[in-house]
Amino acid sequence: MKRLIFTLGLTNLIALGSLFTPPALGEAFGMDGDKNSPHLPTSSPPHPLWLLSSAVRRVTVSQSHSTSTPQDEPILIELAPGYGVNISFIPTGEVIEKVWLDNPSFVTLDVDGCLSGLGEGDCERNEATVVHLRRIERLEIPGLLPTDSTLLTVVTRSSTGRQFYLFQVALAQSPNHLVIEFAPPSVKPDWILIEAISQGVQRALTENLLSGGSPLQGRLENFINLLRSGVELSTAAREAGISMALVERLQAMGNYINPATLLETNLVDQVDEAEK
Repeated sequence: MKRLIFTLGLTNLIALGSLFTPPALGEAFGMDGDKNSPHLPTSSPPHPLWLLSSAVRRVTVSQSHSTSTPQDEPILIELAPGYGVNISFIPTGEVIEKVWLDNPSFVTLDVDGCLSGLGEGDCERNEATVVHLRRIERLEIPGLLPTDSTLLTVVTRSSTGRQFYLFQVALAQSPNHLVIEFAPPSVKPDWILIEAISQGVQRALTENLLSGGSPLQGRLENFINLLRSGVELSTAAREAGISMALVERLQAMGNYINPATLLETNLVDQVDEAEK
C-alpha cells in the first residue's frame, strides 16, 4: 500500500513539474527524446506565456486627462494567434462612449458592457469599461485594402470630461502584453505626514500602546507603504483597513502632541478592537 501511494505521488510530481519546464529548457536537457513516447509532448506551444516580459502594461493618465504616451504615436497592440488583448479603463473610472476600428478584417472587438453601435440595439446607458480584441482569420471585406495593422480609436467620458485614445493594432507572431491598463495619476507623497505617522507608530510600540507583531501593526505597515507609493490618504486607510480617527491619533503622537485621549492605556489596541 505504501509503495502504491509513493508511486502515485511521484507520478503527480512529475506531471506537475512538466508544467514549469519551459520548452527550451526541456530541449536543452534532452527531454524531447522519443517522439513516439506518449508521456512526452511532440511539440511545444507556439507562443508560451512565460516568454512575456510583462503581461500588463500600465499607462498613467495625467491630471490634464491625456495619456503620458504621446497620442501622436498610438499605443501599439500586437495580436498573436490564440491570445487576445484587453484595454481596461476600470482604474480611471472612465466609461467607453464610442470605438472605431478602421479595418476589422483580421480582428474582432467586444466590450464588457452595453455600448451603443456595438451589437444589436441601442443602450439606455453606455457602461463598458474594457475593450477586448481578438485576432481572427483574415476576411475579404469589399472596399478594404489588406493591411497588417489598423487604427483603433476609443472615446471615453468621466467626471472630468471626455477623452479619446489611439491604438495601433498590428499582427504579430507572439504576444507582447495581454492587458493595457490606464491608471489615474499617483499623488505626490507627503513625506512630512508619512514621517509623523511612522513616528507615531514607533511611539505606540515603545509605550506598549500597540502590540508588536499584531494584525494591526501589519495593517499600519501596509498603510504607510501605500502612502509612500503615492496612494491618497483616505484611500490608503480604506485599503489597509484602518480608520481615519486612528490615522489622526498616530499623526498627533508622531508630532508629540499629547492631548488627554492619547494618554489612555492601550489606546491603539482599543481602537483595533473597535475596528474588528
